[in-house]
Amino acid sequence: MDAAVIAREWPFVARSRQIGEIRSLLASPRAEGCVIHGPGGVGKSRLAEEIWRTAREAGLVCKKAVATAAASRIPLGAIAHLLPRDIDVSDPVSAFRASVRALTGAREERVALWLDDIHLLDTTSAVLVRQLLDSGKAFVIGTFRSGFEANDVTTTILRNLRRFDLEELTLPETGTLLEAALAGRVSISARHHIHAASQGNPLYIREIVLGAAKSGALEFDDGVWSLRTDRQLAVTPGIRELIHERFSTVDDRSREFLESLALCEPLSLSDAQDVLPQESLQDLEAAGLIVASYADRRIALTLSHPLYGEVIRDGISPGRRRELFGAQFTRAQGHGARRSGDALRMASWQLEATGTAEPALLVRAASFASLANDNTQVVAFLAALPEEHATFDTWIMLGNALRDLGDWRRAEDAYASAAEVAGPEAETMELAATRTMNLFWAGAQVARALEVNQEARARVTSGSALAMLDANEGMMRAAAGEPATGLELLSRIPDDYDKELNPALWSICAAWKASAAAATGDAEKGVGLATSALEQHENLHRTHILPHPSGQRISLVHALVEAGRLRDASEFGRRAYAELIESPQPMNRIWLSVQIGRAEWHAGRMEEARHYFAEAVSLARSHGYVKSMRLALSGLAAAAAVMGDLHNAQSACEQAERYPHMGFFAGEERLGEAWLLAADGRYQDARAVLRGAAERAARTGQVMSASALLTDLARLGGAKEAAVALQESTAASDSPFMAVRAEFVTALAEQDAEALMRVGDGLNRLGASLLAAEAYTQAAQGYGRSGEQRRATECLNRAHTMTQRCGKAATMLLETSRQVMNLTAREVEVVTLAVSSVPNREIADRLNLSVRTVENHLQRAYVKLGVKNRRELARVMRTSGFLARSEA
Repeated sequence: MDAAVIAREWPFVARSRQIGEIRSLLASPRAEGCVIHGPGGVGKSRLAEEIWRTAREAGLVCKKAVATAAASRIPLGAIAHLLPRDIDVSDPVSAFRASVRALTGAREERVALWLDDIHLLDTTSAVLVRQLLDSGKAFVIGTFRSGFEANDVTTTILRNLRRFDLEELTLPETGTLLEAALAGRVSISARHHIHAASQGNPLYIREIVLGAAKSGALEFDDGVWSLRTDRQLAVTPGIRELIHERFSTVDDRSREFLESLALCEPLSLSDAQDVLPQESLQDLEAAGLIVASYADRRIALTLSHPLYGEVIRDGISPGRRRELFGAQFTRAQGHGARRSGDALRMASWQLEATGTAEPALLVRAASFASLANDNTQVVAFLAALPEEHATFDTWIMLGNALRDLGDWRRAEDAYASAAEVAGPEAETMELAATRTMNLFWAGAQVARALEVNQEARARVTSGSALAMLDANEGMMRAAAGEPATGLELLSRIPDDYDKELNPALWSICAAWKASAAAATGDAEKGVGLATSALEQHENLHRTHILPHPSGQRISLVHALVEAGRLRDASEFGRRAYAELIESPQPMNRIWLSVQIGRAEWHAGRMEEARHYFAEAVSLARSHGYVKSMRLALSGLAAAAAVMGDLHNAQSACEQAERYPHMGFFAGEERLGEAWLLAADGRYQDARAVLRGAAERAARTGQVMSASALLTDLARLGGAKEAAVALQESTAASDSPFMAVRAEFVTALAEQDAEALMRVGDGLNRLGASLLAAEAYTQAAQGYGRSGEQRRATECLNRAHTMTQRCGKAATMLLETSRQVMNLTAREVEVVTLAVSSVPNREIADRLNLSVRTVENHLQRAYVKLGVKNRRELARVMRTSGFLARSEA
């Protein structure tokens, strides 16, 4: 798929209420019409066109006129093209009659008159329209742009028209529009950024998308449209023209103020009044060009739309920019700059104006930016700081900002400079914490990170410092795939923060203590640790410069999943991601996306799982962050395969092979490969992959990952061998999710319909909809074989309810056709390959069977399904829905 799809006409969304009400109005013979109010680009004309089409379908005569500023000075300028050329406006009676005949036809039927920009209608046209309305011959569909006033005559038309106010689209509505227009899923980040830039204006949305597609910022990868975060959204000529028109009436002095506002917003009212009189400011606000809000005990002014600033800034020359920034710096300096955020903004203005700033101001501004997690600003301020003014704290601050922006190599250079000036033990600990985090997480340099942690041991003596370094090593070992060893080392720091500890290091170790506990089977403990650590982190964040508390939220989502609290995991994760989406720190967004993707995968919501895994891949790709890629691509491939998108599943699997294994979630990095094989009918190969993956997870102590992988092994025909392994490990966990998965696998192995139905209920309570659907389906098959059709139907109905929550998911166990209900698992494998045109010899090779055995399985399937050949077999399987995944 490419961006050419964008060029077609965009769909019309989120206006169904207005359309319904106006259509009802149109059906009323007494209604004079409607007028649609709203700002430019909000969709007034598009809604009017929809109503106009409805009127035409209803048999009304339809006419259209567009009023313009130029035509408003000419009598009948707007509707002259609809009237006879020889109309005599000096004789109102004959002119009116001639106009009625021209507009309504020989039988003088009612006319639907679409008047675009009715506020610009000339006086003579307005009088004629008023006469048509009074005679009952017309239904007016008018549009009226916000910010304009109608003249006295036009007001007489408007008085009886039903008014409809169109507002900008909400964020969900923007997402709906984008996905309909692009004919595909749109990433969460792309939806958010396009909505923020457009503020939901449909015309701006379209122009932004066109510009992003042309510049290459909008990409279609892995089945999802994403925005590259390293490229700025382009302002298209269409947007520029619309906004220039919006500002066409602004005088020169106000334009100069708007330039300052575009560069320096928000501006305080006192700063603004130094540039423009209060009356002019009020005029700009009344025109909807600026907005005033009360914040931090003062009135602040901003432009009313973010795109206004983009267009205005584009038109300011470099020299003029420096002049405006310098003038604003001088004004702010004169007013005292007493508030905390003023230092940050003043340093920015002075840098822009002169290329430098006072060192003390730069450091102060960088500190405020760091507290706000504005890493781009931190780098800008500290890069301008003369080296002789750099300190241990500024080098650490710079390194942390670069690390969180994904530039781990430059961050390492900054940390190396900090090491040269490090002094007391506290600084050694801070350096060890930040440097190992950068090497391990951003740079994927595991061995070097462990070396740096070990080197720090030689420079500290206190017990608390040594305990923190033990915990830091434990965090890295847990994340590298040794959670049991890591948990032992992490236990050397208290669950509750102690002021003797390094707060940044404690916070990340606390998060990983929770995740390690959850991964090794102590899921409820993991939830408790993560919840407590999050609360403490948020309290510490008010007084210390710490990583964003989303690190704790990532661990909490993970622990909630392993505890089987899937709905809580999904809801909490989504809220956390919505808050984090504005954050300039990509690593936390990446890992939170991965964890939400896992939550949705276990819940069986494949569309959502794929969406969040794709979000993680897109962000990691944009920032060159490799550590999460294999796991995220595997999850994406698994979800795509279950949904029947084999092309993108294959692509994601191939990409995953280019990246290293992380270690944590061991075995899950092969999930995509296994489900792709299953979707291709190669169940035996899929089982072999899952078997090896589960063994790797169990070998590294990650019992929850092993449990999930063994469950998938059972779902693909390996229930008996999976049941034995799961029974042995269930005792090592307090997770209800693990326990019910073990029951599910055992019930599958024993083909116990009663147990499968009971397990389906348990899985449903946990929110595992897809597993529940499979359990109910298998229970239905068991009841069907024993002749208990009522129970079978009940289970099929429950399965249907569950599958409605799972989108396009299609798995081996989800075969719901009553005709297919009696096929064995092996027969399903053979039939799936047969209807995919695979020869019997190749089926035998794939399944490690003899050709004669394959033929016997096919013949039994033919008898059970009442068919005679492969063509009829394919028809029956297609009707049952079983072939949806292979044909999609």
